Amino acid sequence: MAPAPQREDDARRGDDGSWRVLLGAIAAVGVLSVAVLVAVWDAGSGTLGFELGKALMQLVLVVLAGALVKFLADEHARKRTAADQRAAAREAVEQQRAAEREALVQQRRESLRGVLARATDAYQAVKRARRLLRAGLIHDPDGAVRVGEVVYDEQLALVSDAQLEFELLQVELDTEGAIASGQGGLGLPEAQARKVAAGLRVLRTYLSDLVTEYETHRPTFRDGASPLARLPRLSDFLDRGRTGFTGEAAGAFRDVRRLIRAEMLSAPALAHPDGDSTAG
Repeated sequence: MAPAPQREDDARRGDDGSWRVLLGAIAAVGVLSVAVLVAVWDAGSGTLGFELGKALMQLVLVVLAGALVKFLADEHARKRTAADQRAAAREAVEQQRAAEREALVQQRRESLRGVLARATDAYQAVKRARRLLRAGLIHDPDGAVRVGEVVYDEQLALVSDAQLEFELLQVELDTEGAIASGQGGLGLPEAQARKVAAGLRVLRTYLSDLVTEYETHRPTFRDGASPLARLPRLSDFLDRGRTGFTGEAAGAFRDVRRLIRAEMLSAPALAHPDGDSTAG
């Protein structure tokens, strides 16, 4: 398809050519009319030649008028067709642009959906580890509570994996989006990207402290267990209260989830019909 300026130039050239043909035809008819008029004038009024000339002049005028009407009708139809073609071309361009915009929107939503899925999987893994650690606690007759080394090793390995995933998401958020340069990341506007990065940072830091405690205190285990009181970060992690993991980390994840979901919907944040399942 030719560019719009070229199509407009072609249309103007077509208009000029049509009018040149019309003017040429009028000039030819004019010359013929003058010749007939001269011949009739010499024949004199009332003669056969005069009447024939007059009839011929009338015929020429009728033919000329008919040709002019047909030309104008054809010209109108041609311009209408050209206008329709230009409108169709503009509509096709707009449809293509709209399709490209929609494709970008869908790509962005898929990217955000992937980010949300990764963050949710990591968070759910942490929740499962928390529940299994709590279920595996050893309660001694004297009231002391200990954590066994087997369950501690297994579940802290999962917590460590989740911590690395949150760290990777945070790095991708800053690297791909270049927040420092004033742009967003992972398909998010700058303001939302900064808030999501802050939430991921809280999660990463909380779990990193938990893993650091594991690395520090795991060698001190005796007889396959350790008093829970010696592991303050783990105690905070397992606490059912509204502080620690349930308050700090779970709240950060709720913020991350809300921001990403709202951006996926391109609308203000909506209440979650499935309720709050972030604490556990």
